[in-house]
Amino acid sequence: MGKGYIDIAERDYEYFQQMIQMFQKTRDPYYNKVVVEAQQIVEKVLKGIIEQKCVDTDHTDALHQHKLSILGNVIFEELGIRIDDLHLRYLSDFYFDARYPGNSYIEATKKDAEIAIGVVDEVLAVARELFPGTFPEYMDSF
Repeated sequence: MGKGYIDIAERDYEYFQQMIQMFQKTRDPYYNKVVVEAQQIVEKVLKGIIEQKCVDTDHTDALHQHKLSILGNVIFEELGIRIDDLHLRYLSDFYFDARYPGNSYIEATKKDAEIAIGVVDEVLAVARELFPGTFPEYMDSF
């Protein structure tokens, strides 16, 4: 069997840690990479929780979503675990808007990156409870 969402999210998180360390040494960091990677980690962790812990119902449609609040709602409905919906919506906005040119393009700020790191921390706290031994805690901030 191939890697699941949690396995991939752990690898992404390792890279994220290295990226944060690099950004701390950069004079003018491009924060879009931080918020996009944070969104990707959170999306994969939420999908991993659904994939492995919400098994009594078919959630195929949810697993094809990129809207973090939808994923968070499935987890709340199935497991009773609430992840702050405003935080998930905030981070979801970066999925397209910080990656691609156009009218909705966002240039992320240091504050955006700090908030995104906070959302990663919040979601990883849930994942660590559900999947002991995953996601070692060594996150640095800016």
